[in-house]
Amino acid sequence: MNDSIREIIEKVLAGDLDQYRVIVRTFEADVFRLAAPVLGSRSAAEDVTQDVFIAAYRRLDSFDLAEPFHPWLLGIAANFVRNELRRRSREDRRMELYSHYLDAMTSRESSPDGADALSDALARCRERLAKTASAAIEGRYDEGLGLEALADRLQRSVTATSQLLYRTRLSLRDCIESQLALAGGDS
Repeated sequence: MNDSIREIIEKVLAGDLDQYRVIVRTFEADVFRLAAPVLGSRSAAEDVTQDVFIAAYRRLDSFDLAEPFHPWLLGIAANFVRNELRRRSREDRRMELYSHYLDAMTSRESSPDGADALSDALARCRERLAKTASAAIEGRYDEGLGLEALADRLQRSVTATSQLLYRTRLSLRDCIESQLALAGGDS
């Protein structure tokens, strides 16, 4: 390991937290270059890069100063990229399941009256959404935007956009169930 990086790490471990900026400036381009091609989105790569340096800082006391720092840091980065790809895969799978659920619930062949009631409840619940939540649902499900493109449109991180979609879907589910229960009570 470069002696100057070793000295900087020792200073950080001794409590000089400002020295960590030197580590970030020295290696952030390498971490970004590892993440960007795999994640395919500048904003996702920037988020992962930031998360990598936070994690590396938290684990710095476990780093062996006799070992090279660069591979250690890139190992952390590779793990974060893998985790992000897994998270995306889960999100894509949830979207597919949600789409199948909506298709089944709104299929006019299986239940014309139920489909109309569900469609009406969904429309009423979507009207009640906050502007950002409505834009997120419209972009993701009506327009079929990917999570990164939607995050860029909403000017949010991918993680924040994913959380917004999750909370909004829960809100819509609860609202639809409430609407359908009210409609069922009227008959």
